[in-house]
Amino acid sequence: MRLFRSQSFLRLKINALPIAKSRGSAFAIFFAVIHNALILAASAQSTPPPGTLPPPPPPPVLPTPRPVAPAATEGSWTILFDGKTVNGLRGLQKPEFLKAGWKIENGALILTKEIKQGGKQTGGDLVTAASFIDFEFVFEWKQSVAGNSGVLYFARNLGGKLSGHEYQIIDDLRHPDGLKGGPMKRTGSLYGILPPAENKTLADAGAWNEGRILVLGNQVEHWLNGAKVLTYDLGSHAKVHPQFGFKTRTSIVLLDEGDEISFRNLKVRALNLPATPARK
Repeated sequence: MRLFRSQSFLRLKINALPIAKSRGSAFAIFFAVIHNALILAASAQSTPPPGTLPPPPPPPVLPTPRPVAPAATEGSWTILFDGKTVNGLRGLQKPEFLKAGWKIENGALILTKEIKQGGKQTGGDLVTAASFIDFEFVFEWKQSVAGNSGVLYFARNLGGKLSGHEYQIIDDLRHPDGLKGGPMKRTGSLYGILPPAENKTLADAGAWNEGRILVLGNQVEHWLNGAKVLTYDLGSHAKVHPQFGFKTRTSIVLLDEGDEISFRNLKVRALNLPATPARK
């Protein structure tokens, strides 16, 4: 249906006005003529030419949407070592660790050992400056032949000795501890407590491997070369020590176990998810 006012209708309306004899009637007629003329002009402007469609109505004015609060996400990655500089790591026993045995070479953080230094701590352990409760730590390492190292978390100083949960790094095929200690002391294990998956993929000594430690709530995961090799719940093995196995705010420690070891692509991030209260 067309909604445009007809010009002929307006003419009829004007012609139908009664003839006034008084000044008031003349003024009323004059006012009516002007009023109808304005309506006629507006109607002429809004009437589309023959054969064309009327213009579309203006778009509705929509209310401005309210901002939506972002969902909780993981924290941003902190790069601990980018191949050139060491950020966020410090020497635990030796503050100037880059002068004590650790060095940066070919994009890797390398702990070298001379023959007479075998089995002895030289450069010392490296520890993150920040501490975490729920976190994800990713690292790559290259183990020397018959070498041994590890990554320690939930660390405590028990009787003057650093102890805690250890992601074991070792030459499974040649180091005595891995050979004699069995799966619980081989790469990817929770050292001395839980073995990794039997079908794990491990590159031989002298090649790079990637590890990952994930702590979320009461669950801990060990990953090796893109595959999860171990999952356990905190507190489930507390019989090892009265305080062992409970969650606590922790730094992450790269261990100097007396053998050559190389690390690269070290990064960590806090996980912004509800965490189990830390045990003091």
